[in-house]
Amino acid sequence: MASRKKGFTLIELLVVIGIIGILAGMLLPGLARAREAARRASCANNLRQLGLVFKMYSGESGGLYPPMQRRFGRQCEQPNNGVLMFDGPAIYPEYLTESKTLVCPSGAVAPELYNQGRWARPDGPDGTRRGGSTIPCLLDPISYFYTGYIIKGEWVAEPGTRDASPRFVDQFRALFATGNPDVLDNSWVYIDEFGSENNVFRLKDGVERFLITDINDPSRSNVSQSRIPVMFDRIDIDPIGFNHLPGGANVLFMDAHVELIKYPGEFPVSRAWAGFVDLMGA
Repeated sequence: MASRKKGFTLIELLVVIGIIGILAGMLLPGLARAREAARRASCANNLRQLGLVFKMYSGESGGLYPPMQRRFGRQCEQPNNGVLMFDGPAIYPEYLTESKTLVCPSGAVAPELYNQGRWARPDGPDGTRRGGSTIPCLLDPISYFYTGYIIKGEWVAEPGTRDASPRFVDQFRALFATGNPDVLDNSWVYIDEFGSENNVFRLKDGVERFLITDINDPSRSNVSQSRIPVMFDRIDIDPIGFNHLPGGANVLFMDAHVELIKYPGEFPVSRAWAGFVDLMGA
């Protein structure tokens, strides 16, 4: 009697393929979530490193945190027209030795922009910007925002709609319109819709004491460093402007801890700040 040939029938192969397809369909979403969780953790770790950088800078600068980018361009020849980033020459490379720390791997476009040499000199392989050395005055917020000031959420938001306040945007933009880079070194005064003057303080160790509005009950109006944002993930009206989806952002606070806040939430992960970014063209 002839022996049966070893192997699989067509039906058996189709069953195996079907089972593999089902398993893949179950596993792939979990793998995608795991990869995004890893990228999000990497983003948070970048911010923690930057928190240490700012602490080192402030320790050698009378407690002050870095000002915003004073000048912009390849030769630092342009006034800053609204770049929400710390002053590159003040930080890089003395305190921050690797510019890639400013790139979140979860961003939709930031990693590729960095790889293309967005901040680089044309001294990379074959004279290209890809892989070139960093120009500090080109650093901009492709992944993270930095303002250098204590900004209150109620200033950024319109009282009724909670959208971005054009009044605050206009006055913030006026800081850059002077063309004087030294203006960004100082605190300034925001005049709200009621005509009240509000001090917008430069970030500085100990600045939280100036936020106390009632000296007879300081605990009621006290704001600790653990609630003062310093640097944070990009958000925008357009989802492409988010580093992380579903929407949220890692926020570095002044005490150097990092916290993930869901969108829309408290400032700076608010609808008003997303609108502010859009109006500033940042």
